[in-house]
Amino acid sequence: MSVSSFITEERVWNVSLLNKFFQPIDIERILFIPLSYFADTDRLIWHHTTNGSYTVKSKFHLATSMKEQHCSSTSNEHRDWWKFFWNVNLPLKIRIFAWKVFQNVLSTAAALFKKKQDFELILCVLWGIWTDRNQVVHGSVPRQHAAIVQYTIRFHEDFTRLKLHPPSDAVNSNQAAALPRSNTVQHVHNWKPPQLNGFKLNVDATTNLEQKKLGIGAIIRDHKWNGGCCVFKSCSRKL
Repeated sequence: MSVSSFITEERVWNVSLLNKFFQPIDIERILFIPLSYFADTDRLIWHHTTNGSYTVKSKFHLATSMKEQHCSSTSNEHRDWWKFFWNVNLPLKIRIFAWKVFQNVLSTAAALFKKKQDFELILCVLWGIWTDRNQVVHGSVPRQHAAIVQYTIRFHEDFTRLKLHPPSDAVNSNQAAALPRSNTVQHVHNWKPPQLNGFKLNVDATTNLEQKKLGIGAIIRDHKWNGGCCVFKSCSRKL
């Protein structure tokens, strides 16, 4: 069916016929198109030339300009994406892991960036799944999915809190001695005394990730368990 089929002899749009073939929103736009008083026959018009005639040259120029626009847009998107990626508030090990993943799925990563999802938490969950997989490969029991998600959410919250509220550099020994040991993995070992007339040095350390502090202790004992020297030191800066 041609366009002229929708035009009456009085050179106006045939609204009743338009209603049979088009949606109301399209009909509204069609009715805004002015009609000529001359009953010319329908013909194809090429929009990209002044006379409306198609030429290979005009098609080549159109294709070239469209390709340049696409490349420029893609390049800008990729640059903005990587700038955003490397500035996320996460540990470097998680960013490197995610970088390896997104090398092959950059379009998906860019889509997440555009949708403004909680990108940092997404990376943490991916890293948590990957870490659990590695532990299973080396003989550990796999964790439930919900446990992995809860762990990564807590990890992200703790890390974000540390970045927003860093601890003071000044730490005295009394504060360090009172540090909670919730972040320390404790192992029970049977102490073996040194040889006769010998000494043994034992050291241990504890960390508090929330307060960003480290405590180090050392003790020297002889074969009779007598302690000759005991030292405890706390710090919150590089040793």
